Amino acid sequence: SVSDVGTCQSLPSQIFTCVSPADDNSSITASLTSLTQEDSQKEYENVKQKDEIRIAGGTEKSSISRTKRRVHNEEINYGERIADDLINEYCDKLNTALRNRFDGMLAIQYIALDPQNLDRLITGRKPILQILLDQKREHYVLVERTLVDDTVIVFDSLATSRKKAKDALNRGLAEQIFNMFNHLSPIDGVKVRYEIAIEKQDDMWSCGLRTVAYITCRAFDSDPQCYIFNMEKVFKYFCNLLNEQNPDVEEFRYAFERFG
Repeated sequence: SVSDVGTCQSLPSQIFTCVSPADDNSSITASLTSLTQEDSQKEYENVKQKDEIRIAGGTEKSSISRTKRRVHNEEINYGERIADDLINEYCDKLNTALRNRFDGMLAIQYIALDPQNLDRLITGRKPILQILLDQKREHYVLVERTLVDDTVIVFDSLATSRKKAKDALNRGLAEQIFNMFNHLSPIDGVKVRYEIAIEKQDDMWSCGLRTVAYITCRAFDSDPQCYIFNMEKVFKYFCNLLNEQNPDVEEFRYAFERFG
């Protein structure tokens, strides 16, 4: 079901700041987050080991997997993590239908692999929406920056309290946010705020579908905090839309009516 928009309340976390490290040998960190170099090395090794599996959609299956869809002649199962490439394709079709109204919506892998060129693609002349992969948690989040506020908003289905939001902004995610937005910031660092009143994720696989729902809502200035999403309906919509060659804007505009 979908809640009454008029009853929605924003419960933002405290504002964090992603800052550039003083030591060139260290990674970019976020204030209020403490990670050692040993933590960083372990994190890197874990990511390296799992990355190929994750990009292909992951191996974790759920006993609730009962719905299947074909996307480009490949079978996709409900209850399994969605592959990066399918999320990338969805975002590309969404922004194309919107006539490139937004900066961002880039390939998820690009943010981490080619940070030097992000200032060329993210100009600040348009609002920004981007799905990021937090590699430490193997978890997708949506980040947004509007034209009226230089604070980056994070929608994270696992960060549904102030304490969880503080813990969620780890070194790797802070680095991606810093690389995306620091050239637009009037201060030395990037202000980050988590919206914590969103529906909590209670499984290990649905974060990709949830970010698809979030980015669709925000593209039409609708608030994800006002919705309780039916993940199976989101899954069916997502797969059906990917099979369309050139979906028009109306197919996205009323999507969240089918998500509840």
